[in-house]
Amino acid sequence: MLVLVTVQALSAFGSYPRIAAETDDDLKGDKLGFDQDYTAEAEALFKRFAERHGLHYEVEDAPMEACWTFPQQPKLSMPVTLGLQNGDELNFGVSDFWSYFFPFENVAERFEHAIDAWVTGDARIAVTGRHSRLLQVREGNRWRSIYGANGCLFPFRWTPLRYEMNEPGRLPTGSA
Repeated sequence: MLVLVTVQALSAFGSYPRIAAETDDDLKGDKLGFDQDYTAEAEALFKRFAERHGLHYEVEDAPMEACWTFPQQPKLSMPVTLGLQNGDELNFGVSDFWSYFFPFENVAERFEHAIDAWVTGDARIAVTGRHSRLLQVREGNRWRSIYGANGCLFPFRWTPLRYEMNEPGRLPTGSA
């Protein structure tokens, strides 16, 4: 099977070079050139997160080192995906937002704080354009942007059109 993967991201935590893979085997750690695989550490982080908040999850079979989905439940008003890819890249996904935090050893603590903040309602996604998004975390009385996706590098894109956030205890209409 031929697979072409291209990743190019820039975040408040670092940048990642463009990577191209031609086959599924090329997606394995040592062929992509990362020194250490943090799968065990990422799964331990995801498990601590689930236990701390009493969340149910499913471990997915996905083309990445770890992929856990947390469906809607009393503490999550929308599904959340946590992942590890490229050996040291933590991912947080919700709605149409996806993020890349790396390298693992430099961002794991801040990532864990951000996903905890999501569950408690102290993080949000600021929708700043058709595809551009900011992940923001509440600090006291203000919101601090910790990640920009799809064009949020430009200041004119920082004015939000709307916000998406977890509303603990709120399930969609029709859920029982």
